[in-house]
Amino acid sequence: MSYIISIDYLLKFLIFIYIIPIYITIESKIKFAFLNGFNVIRCSDDQVQVYQSKDNSDLVLSNILKCDNTAEILFNGYAGYHWDTLKIICSSQPGQVHEELFITRQIYDNKGIKTLPDIAGQLGQSGKQYDLNVEQKNDDEATIKSNDQPANNVYFNKKTNPKERRIYIWFEDHPIICRVKFTGEDDNPCSSGDDQDVENVNYACYYKPGSEEEPSVEEMEAEFKQVKEASKPDGTGIYVLDLEKPV
Repeated sequence: MSYIISIDYLLKFLIFIYIIPIYITIESKIKFAFLNGFNVIRCSDDQVQVYQSKDNSDLVLSNILKCDNTAEILFNGYAGYHWDTLKIICSSQPGQVHEELFITRQIYDNKGIKTLPDIAGQLGQSGKQYDLNVEQKNDDEATIKSNDQPANNVYFNKKTNPKERRIYIWFEDHPIICRVKFTGEDDNPCSSGDDQDVENVNYACYYKPGSEEEPSVEEMEAEFKQVKEASKPDGTGIYVLDLEKPV
């Protein structure tokens, strides 16, 4: 009997040791954030912070956070990034294309992260993994680049009106998910054969500090939906809402 009990405790111990690294890898605070676009931070179980702008290059996030527990969710040496240009790059190989998303760092403290972490991607809400990687040009400039892919009539989602493309991005070991959304009239984005800058790109990020796992697409979209449906103060792009986590 004692032998059986010992084996049982050993198994539990091994499971415990295996699980611990999974949870301690997720940062408990926001160590970097995007300063432009639409941003929602889940401050607590019953409060969210919203900030949005097309160009907040001079925004200091620590100065505008109004959550009741600001010190608990934001690392005091965080880095602030800015979404810049999104380009569709048409390959010299016929029928191939990839995206390049340029990002610049606006705010940095030497106590914080120096470069963007590794990333993972998902295309649309299909659950299909999307291959992305970060190319760090220098400490202040980076490019998120996709692998070459078919440039044909499945590039944009025909079920939406207008036809759109959504790319979800996770930043490894950080409680952040971002969504890049853009539309196109042509099924084939490389019909002209030239590289193209994308206009009217919609950037959005959802932050879930304190979580033991990275936020999901479903969580992000549910939070965005209830934030957009909630009553909000007029004349400001920065506000706090008393909202519970969506079911």
